[in-house]
Amino acid sequence: MGEPMLVAGQVSIARLHGEACFDCGAVSTTLTPAGTILTTGSDLVWPIVSCGCRSAAPAPRQRPAQAPVSSTRRHCQFCPDPDPDKCIRTRPSADGDDVHIYAHAACAEARGISTLYSFTTPPAKAGEPQ
Repeated sequence: MGEPMLVAGQVSIARLHGEACFDCGAVSTTLTPAGTILTTGSDLVWPIVSCGCRSAAPAPRQRPAQAPVSSTRRHCQFCPDPDPDKCIRTRPSADGDDVHIYAHAACAEARGISTLYSFTTPPAKAGEPQ
């Protein structure tokens, strides 16, 4: 069903346990698998269901057009080592998309910073497609 969609904010326990439609909360209709989600602050992947109120499962947020690979590599906010594995915060940008600030788990933990989300797949290496 693809990669889990990241969901910020509170989600009812009935929706997380697949007892209610993820989109509308319906419980008295036929529910079918509709993908998986990750909630902010958790590493659990929740399988969700839908009653069909949407024509398709919500698509993960699309990334903006990518610059050359050398400039799209993630960089740790606190050290020069490559490939951080956590997002520690976001900030708005001029174009309306959020800019994500990354760190290694150990770098963030040493500073007492909680993480927004973790990467479940390693980043692309230089020269590899994204």
